[in-house]
Amino acid sequence: IDQLAELASHPALARDARRTALRLLARYADERADALSDVETERLMVALGAHDASLTRAFALRRSWSAHDPEALVPAAAPTAAQTIAHLLQREALSDAVSALRQARAESAHADAAGSLYAAAWLAACTEDQEVAREGTLLLAQLLRHGTRAPHGGFLRLARALEGPHPALASLALERAAARREPSALEALGTVLVEQAWRAYGEGDRAAALRALRRADRLACETVHVAPP
Repeated sequence: IDQLAELASHPALARDARRTALRLLARYADERADALSDVETERLMVALGAHDASLTRAFALRRSWSAHDPEALVPAAAPTAAQTIAHLLQREALSDAVSALRQARAESAHADAAGSLYAAAWLAACTEDQEVAREGTLLLAQLLRHGTRAPHGGFLRLARALEGPHPALASLALERAAARREPSALEALGTVLVEQAWRAYGEGDRAAALRALRRADRLACETVHVAPP
């Protein structure tokens, strides 16, 4: 999954090669939807969402949820908040999904939230229903500001998935990635800061431009001294 996701986004590859990698990733998600683990599901949702939110929605609808065998010796585990949200979105039970998202946000304000919630919140934020999308965005913002656990695949990958539809959340995710010293995160944040500096300069805000450039310079120095993982 990770290798195909990287190839689908690799700037050095030809467009046709990137599209081929994305098609293979989508085919893998479609063919193995019933057999994927929760971790694989979350990684695929983030990877597909980085390219097209409709791919994420299609994958969620394709994903099946098997009923528990009543004759099983071991009781079925209660679904996690992330599983509940994804299941409700799959069934298009939007009002229930809104309630589940609000409950997850309330609970995560007082307890350490699982990393899997990022994927569920992202899936909600990509929906066409405005209320569901709003609650997904609010949950993502809370997790990015206060959550102590990282999403599967890291904050940098989440930032790249968010930068198109949700640039403010993408900035938060990028800051978290840089704070955790994720590979390439400091360089990515430095690039964003330089872009912000040019934008501020063009808008006549010289002070903001200088602040962004100074921070970009500090990050460049940190990048030189950070040992490779």
